[in-house]
Amino acid sequence: MSSTARTNARRPLLSNFVCKTVMAVTGLIFSAFVLVHMFGNLKVFLGAGHFNDYAQWLREAFEPVLPYEGLLWVLRLALLASLAGHVTCAALLWRRARCERGLRSGDGRHEPRLRKSHGELSTPAGRPFLRPRHDRAWPARGPRALGRSH
Repeated sequence: MSSTARTNARRPLLSNFVCKTVMAVTGLIFSAFVLVHMFGNLKVFLGAGHFNDYAQWLREAFEPVLPYEGLLWVLRLALLASLAGHVTCAALLWRRARCERGLRSGDGRHEPRLRKSHGELSTPAGRPFLRPRHDRAWPARGPRALGRSH
């Protein structure tokens, strides 16, 4: 590839590093949501009064700054944005990995690529599911392997 072709190539808007970082941060946000949600639901074992007080606190938290149920809507929007970012970055990384492996060409056709290590096609049909390793023998099976005869 010439240097002019490399400089004229369009760079992706989000690099793989940025996508993986977004996925890590949104994963942490989802984990924090699950833990806080679990903590809130454990209030039910303290009785109905504690559970109702917690629910009321969630609706009235930061009320001078936020409107009634404002915190809940901020959290809902943060979770929705996290979901959108997580799914978008996952789809981008999946597509880039698939293109890099040579499973899709630019026009959308399936284009298998020859693997250098084994000389096989890198498609699911070109790979056997169970390939015996030649550096060790397969374990013997059946009555003869156990020393019994029929």
